[in-house]
Amino acid sequence: MKWNNLSGIFALWKAKYVDKLFANRENTIAAPDYFLNSFQVGIKKEWGNFKGSLFINVENVTNSSYFANTRINASNNVFFEPGIPLNWQTGFQVIYRK
Repeated sequence: MKWNNLSGIFALWKAKYVDKLFANRENTIAAPDYFLNSFQVGIKKEWGNFKGSLFINVENVTNSSYFANTRINASNNVFFEPGIPLNWQTGFQVIYRK
């Protein structure tokens, strides 16, 4: 879901649901389902031939535990790798067009 303001301010919310995933042929080992949220807020501006934006992004807002990688039929019974906890990034972008 995205929201934009005439002044250039914007907000973006992303949600992702992943259902239970089995990790072996017998379907006896499974990673539980999970739900992730991310939120971004920033501002966009234009100056002549330049466009720019500045933003902050927060991933896994609810700090959910989840498995980011699953190895099907893995050896040594290492099927799952944990996902990244709550984290954030900032950034900017500048574009020049003739």
